[in-house]
Formats: sequence, structure tokens, C-alpha cells
Amino acid sequence: MRSKQLKTPSFKHRHPTSQTWVSFDGANDSANLSSAITSSGAGSISLWVNYSYVSTARYYFFAAQANPRIYIDAANQALQLSSSASANGSLPKDQWNHVVWTRSSGNSVNMYVNGGSNNVMTLSYSSALSFQSLFRHANGSFALNAKVDECAMWVDTELSVQQVTDIYNSGAPGDLTAFSPTHWWRMGDTVGGTGTTVTDTIAGNTMNLVNGPTF
Repeated sequence: MRSKQLKTPSFKHRHPTSQTWVSFDGANDSANLSSAITSSGAGSISLWVNYSYVSTARYYFFAAQANPRIYIDAANQALQLSSSASANGSLPKDQWNHVVWTRSSGNSVNMYVNGGSNNVMTLSYSSALSFQSLFRHANGSFALNAKVDECAMWVDTELSVQQVTDIYNSGAPGDLTAFSPTHWWRMGDTVGGTGTTVTDTIAGNTMNLVNGPTF
């Protein structure tokens, strides 16, 4: 059984056999943070995702009304980032993938899939970021159709290539405490996979599940 302590959890699983994750249906499921997260400089996002539905749809992770927008191009099994420039990289379906987005203090943006050795895109983006509505576009469209686990954000910190590799951990999600995330949502582990909220184990910025995502 997993520990229920927020900052000292135990880890005994390898994907895809995690005890809990959150499933979003691609129709209208989404999540809202209690408080918006903003960043005007360096930052990083890490999560695990497993999607299988292939169509012409886009499935959004994070998207403000303006760019940048991070999403899955399901028909082409690709990860996309749209900003003042756009880039894409392979994201296989029907398996758990570890996805990391980073931005440096010099505005260089990188996206990694399954480890730091697989940098699938690089571009430049300098505008401030603000996220509150998650797993859909900010206008309510393009809802994510996927399972999501171990979602974390670093405000003002760019993860290094080695840190990205260490967090991927050969496909086994591990304890992120040593990486000092600003926010960390275990996607059900800390609440036993029940309810309509996901605890931020670091900063208390609760993720509120909208329209019935399931554990």
C-alpha cells in the first residue's frame, strides 16, 4: 500500500501498472487549478500520458487563449507545440510516454519524450505564460482523451537534460522530491483514487476535476 503522506510518498510501480491515474474522456473532461500559475522566465512541465484514440482531433495538455499551446496530434501520433513558431515530434499511442517541456531564462524551449536523449523539438518563445485551465484549450475545445499521471511544474527552473533522463527513470515514475518541483499532482495517489480533486503535494494549488474525469 502506498503512503498517504504528501511529501514522502513511497513508489512501488512501473507504468502501465500504476495504482492510480486520471482518465480524461476527450469530450468535455478537463481540470482547473485553484490559482493560475504564471511564469515570465525559465520553467518546466513534466507528466506521463497514455492515449489511444486516433482521429483528426487535437488533444490539448496546456493552452492559453494565445500561444503557446501544447497538444497531441492524434492522427499523426505526434506531440505539437504551437507558438510564434511551431514544432512537432513523435508521441507513440497505446503506451505510457513521459513528456517534458522546458524553457530557459534565454527563452529557448525544448520538448522531450521518454528521456533527455530524445529532444523532439526546439524553438524560441519569450512571452509570459499563464495556466489555469488544463487538459483542454482555454476556450473549452480540444479536450484531452488520455490517461495522465504524475504531473509536475517548476516555476523559474529549467530542468537539465540529465534531470529529464533521471525523472524518466527508464519508464518507472519515481519520487520527484529531490528535483524540487514547485507543484506536483500525483493524480490520485494521495487521495486513494477517489473524489473530484487532485492534491498539489508541494504548494497546495488544488487541481479541480471538471465534468467527471475518473481515477
